[in-house]
Amino acid sequence: MATYEAFSPNAEIVGEGILGYISGMGAFESTAREFLKENGIDDPVPGKWYSHQAFLDTLRVIERRVGPATLWQIGQKISDIAPFPPDVDTVEKALVSVGQSYEMNHRGDDAGDVQFVETGDRKAKMVCRTPYPSELEMGIVEGFAAKFGGRTVRVVLDESQPTREQGADSSTYLVSWG
Repeated sequence: MATYEAFSPNAEIVGEGILGYISGMGAFESTAREFLKENGIDDPVPGKWYSHQAFLDTLRVIERRVGPATLWQIGQKISDIAPFPPDVDTVEKALVSVGQSYEMNHRGDDAGDVQFVETGDRKAKMVCRTPYPSELEMGIVEGFAAKFGGRTVRVVLDESQPTREQGADSSTYLVSWG
């Protein structure tokens, strides 16, 4: 499945999730709202569910009109607004919570999933079976890890594994922190 293509026509994202991405645009929040409206999401509200495909179409517009670096920035800012359970106090727990957060904000027949796999001391891989662009996912992973003690966080696309850019259903990221 390609980037920006929902796995199911029934997949949805909750308003809080959309609002989180909008706030990640910072001073360009009004621009993000215009892009959402162009794709059929007018004034998202918490608790209401919206078409995942319409939201993905909006992110595609952001990438084309504003640039992929903006997607990375939006991803990084998600950790600033995402609610974390009180027991999340380490990088490892924060990275596990990326998948939990994804599940809380998406629903439908097949909305995707995110898996954390510890691979060593201060090393992990994240397998993201989602339709989101890599820049956004890397920003999210980096932001979550940095928020909980990763002073130096490195997130790279594992090009030894199939990626969404190559038509796979998932992309894998190698994460290290110090």
